[in-house]
Amino acid sequence: MASVNEVDVLSLQPIQEVRWLSRHFAVSAFVRNVDALVLFCEEQIKECSDPICTYVLRCIQDPQYLLALYTLNDVLNE
Repeated sequence: MASVNEVDVLSLQPIQEVRWLSRHFAVSAFVRNVDALVLFCEEQIKECSDPICTYVLRCIQDPQYLLALYTLNDVLNE
C-alpha cells in the first residue's frame, strides 16, 4: 500500500519488542507512516466497514492526538 502511494514506510514493531531506549524509533516509525495508515484505513472502511480501522482513522485524524504524537516524537528524540 505504501509503495503504491509512494509513501516512505518503516517497519512497525510489536510493543513487546520495543525497549525503552528505542521507543523513539517506534514513535518515529508511526509518525512517518501516518499517511499510509490513513490511506489503508480509508480503503478498509470502504471495502468492509472495518470497525477497528474506523476507530484508528478517527484517532489519527484528531488534532489533539496528532499534537501529542508529534510532541512525544520530539521529546523522545532528545
